[in-house]
Amino acid sequence: MVGFGPMIRAFTLACVLALLGCEAAPEPGRHAEAVSAAVTPTGPAVDVDVRSIVRAERAAHPDAFELFDRIVREWLDRRDVARNEALLSRGLRDLGDAGVGPMLDAVAGTGFAQPLDARTQAAMHTALVEALGRIEDPRALPALRAIFERAEQQSVRTVAARAIARTCGDLELDLLLAHAEHAHPNADAAIEGLGRCLRLPAAERLVALHESAQDPARKAAIASALRRISSDLVWRAPSRRNDPEGAEIRKVVARALGPR
Repeated sequence: MVGFGPMIRAFTLACVLALLGCEAAPEPGRHAEAVSAAVTPTGPAVDVDVRSIVRAERAAHPDAFELFDRIVREWLDRRDVARNEALLSRGLRDLGDAGVGPMLDAVAGTGFAQPLDARTQAAMHTALVEALGRIEDPRALPALRAIFERAEQQSVRTVAARAIARTCGDLELDLLLAHAEHAHPNADAAIEGLGRCLRLPAAERLVALHESAQDPARKAAIASALRRISSDLVWRAPSRRNDPEGAEIRKVVARALGPR
């Protein structure tokens, strides 16, 4: 009896490629070159050792590496105007947990480097980090924390801050809090992340920063982050709205910005 595994993998491949506007699945046995090596968002900045994870994932989910390569190459083949990060991120997110291995392989920066123009490179970096954050696999958190701290592009650091805030465990919370001070070069990204971290210390720090902010633009950004917390308690995590911490977060935000 033929198992359903190959059928499911073929169906997933067809769905993801259709989402990206691509053609049918690649030829059997045709494994694209190491695309992941070409899309490293930070190069040496990510020194987290992910090799053991990648090896295990390659053994467990070889089709995911094949599909990852195909998705990225098809995206690179698109016309420049259609080569946006949202499209790529959506395709990569659909890989689910099986996509963590190839995406970590990409951010580790092993293998050859494919020349990319600055706009394409920025879009690819953003899509990779955003997709890893959306999947919310804890194995990706060390790499995402490193990207937040060390990536050269401010836009990539901001996306990484949002990504780690989706989990916002103690390590992620402490990292965002440490970077949120006004003088820190990563402060804007950290504030963006704290606004997505549904933890009471995040809300309290944002309120304190809002009260002490002198620059109107910074004050507005912090207020926006506080409003984001309130919104996420309603829409992203409604179960948290009335739990003890969620209720306290709402009170803290209401005192700072007024009842909402």
